[in-house]
Amino acid sequence: MFEFEDSKTGTAFGVPLAVLLQCLCIAEQRHLVPPLEPEWEVLTIPPALRAYAVVREDT
Repeated sequence: MFEFEDSKTGTAFGVPLAVLLQCLCIAEQRHLVPPLEPEWEVLTIPPALRAYAVVREDT
């Protein structure tokens, strides 16, 4: 769990690592971040999590 804080209100909130990794996968698919290095991805992102983060263009 990662803790973030709203800079305007000071309110803290937690985000699970899996959610952050899903966001990274989605950002990669949308070309918002550079492609993930395959060696790093294999060690870091479980295949099921990667599959769950696939952006479908028809939705």
